[in-house]
Amino acid sequence: MMNKCDIVQDLLPLHIDGILRESTERFVKDHLMNCNACSNARIELLNSSGNWERHSERIHEISAQQEGEKAFIEDVKRWRQRVALAFISIVIVLSALSWFAGKSF
Repeated sequence: MMNKCDIVQDLLPLHIDGILRESTERFVKDHLMNCNACSNARIELLNSSGNWERHSERIHEISAQQEGEKAFIEDVKRWRQRVALAFISIVIVLSALSWFAGKSF
């Protein structure tokens, strides 16, 4: 029985937001009708809805920050590739110039 409680309590935020599939919603509702612990957890979560909204906003902020960091990392990778390509190009040009200079003497 505890396993079902763990599952239902993990699903409670989605249940409250109303975004569960119909069959999952039915499972959660049936369990809540028969389990006082999970019903109390749902009531607690509903009572802390202001905190829940702030927590949800913070999650969105962190997600946006991570997207920005991913974009920055991609920019750094592209810059490193360009620098490496420029370095290799310079080495090739200098090698060719020194080879041509050595042949003319």
